[in-house]
Amino acid sequence: MARTSAALYDWHTFLDATRLRSVPCLWSRFPVELSADLIVCPHLYNRSPSAAHRPADDDVYTYAGSSNVMVFCSRGDAHRAFLIDEVIPRVQEHVPLVCLVDGDAARFAVAPIFPGGWRDLGELPPLLARVYGEPVMPPHVIEALERSRAGAPGPSVLYDVPPSPARLALLERTPLRLWEALFWRGHTYRYEVVANEVPLIGELFSPLAANRTLVQLVSDAERLVGAPATERAGWHVVGPIRVRQLASQVEVRVRLSPADLRAAFLPQARLDGDDDLPSILGTMMAAGSKGKTELWNGWTWSTILSSSIERSRCVASHLQRQISAWTGAEATIVDADSFNLPDEFRDVWFIEVDERFLTVYVPFGRERSLAWAVHAGMLGDW
Repeated sequence: MARTSAALYDWHTFLDATRLRSVPCLWSRFPVELSADLIVCPHLYNRSPSAAHRPADDDVYTYAGSSNVMVFCSRGDAHRAFLIDEVIPRVQEHVPLVCLVDGDAARFAVAPIFPGGWRDLGELPPLLARVYGEPVMPPHVIEALERSRAGAPGPSVLYDVPPSPARLALLERTPLRLWEALFWRGHTYRYEVVANEVPLIGELFSPLAANRTLVQLVSDAERLVGAPATERAGWHVVGPIRVRQLASQVEVRVRLSPADLRAAFLPQARLDGDDDLPSILGTMMAAGSKGKTELWNGWTWSTILSSSIERSRCVASHLQRQISAWTGAEATIVDADSFNLPDEFRDVWFIEVDERFLTVYVPFGRERSLAWAVHAGMLGDW
């Protein structure tokens, strides 16, 4: 979803717990791969001391291996329900101790999570200390979580600034497109895979803006898939894509093929079919070459890694055809040695081949980069 002060606050609060330890990977900088269809980003977890910090194969970017404790932190009813109903039951199949911190109420529960099972946050540090064999959560971490109980943890000049009437009106008459929504990410602003689906959450700031974007996303999905939408259990379903509205938010679930999963996450597990050509769906959710999403001259981009330069060129031609047919925009293949993004924005996609790396530059500059402002959570007047 759009970055929020609360989400950033939680990540940095739990980061403080990792500084007491020398064992790597207590904080989820890289996704944790529990199985081929379950790649998650807990706020705190441990690993066996014998587990490698990084796999030997440079073509994977997930952590895989044993863990006997994971802690997730939720914000908002939708996020908490997602963790309780969908994430934690699956994580439990792989991890003996799974805890959920309710950041809004400063409490936690141990899975399986049931009504009445919530505990005082003060009980969490000794529980984790028994698992780790030493303290890992100093008092100030608990104090920070308790301070955020009343709502937003603090003022921010970038995040949680409500849009002005003019900006909101612009958003309500300018629905986002599906290729822009593929950059949204999940409740905690991380890409994850749950049951082969990637959850994406967009905050549109009003039910009207959310509804108009939902209608546009469904239309874009129908054009991409070549089939009409159906309705199932509150979702609009189009092939591997399903979409629903939650008040001012729009939620998208994208089911990835093995090839798209490899393009987006480079997991350690290998699956039948993961060497097929990836589609635009998996390619768009790989993020930038540094694992981050950036904006430059009105374009943002996503980078995937191929097995060879020949493979990169083959994927580039495949994506060029798919982008042009889907969006109606020009898609140009360029060489990294001679390509520079134009100084002024225009509605053109670029597919850059740089040996084994392939980067898709997506136009985000329309209406003063409105889609980027939603993605980044910065829709105040600017």
